[in-house]
Amino acid sequence: MLEIKSVETLPDGRSLVNTNGLYRFRVLQHTNQDGYYVGKVERVDDSDSLEAHDSPPPNQPSLNELMTSAQEFVDIIKEGCAPWLIQKLNSTYGSMPSNPADFSYWASSVIPIDEYEKYKLLEAHSTRKRLSMIVHWVKRLKEQMRHTTKGGCTVM
Repeated sequence: MLEIKSVETLPDGRSLVNTNGLYRFRVLQHTNQDGYYVGKVERVDDSDSLEAHDSPPPNQPSLNELMTSAQEFVDIIKEGCAPWLIQKLNSTYGSMPSNPADFSYWASSVIPIDEYEKYKLLEAHSTRKRLSMIVHWVKRLKEQMRHTTKGGCTVM
């Protein structure tokens, strides 16, 4: 579900719509009414919404530990970037959220990974699963960076 923040109509009739994601939903029914798709939806929440305050499963990192791994990678990327690019990143995606659930979506936007991989996050019904996927991406990206770059900025 999106909140519309602003709309700019272009001369050719198209529109630029600035939105903020609020929550995920599942389409239960849909029809076409007067040329528009309309539907009945239900909100989809994470199954582990209280887990941030609970102990992690045995032999698994906590949500905060997973989040810290991803945060450190974002910081590494930012260190090699020009100040104007960091400003663009912040104005486009906002500042880094402290809530693990919000962070999982934010990190998926700023970490340079294939869009198909990012789509898989929408199917994950737990913050732990999303953060685990992101940490897996981070490990792969760090390995690629070791073999292909000598520092510098990674364009997101």
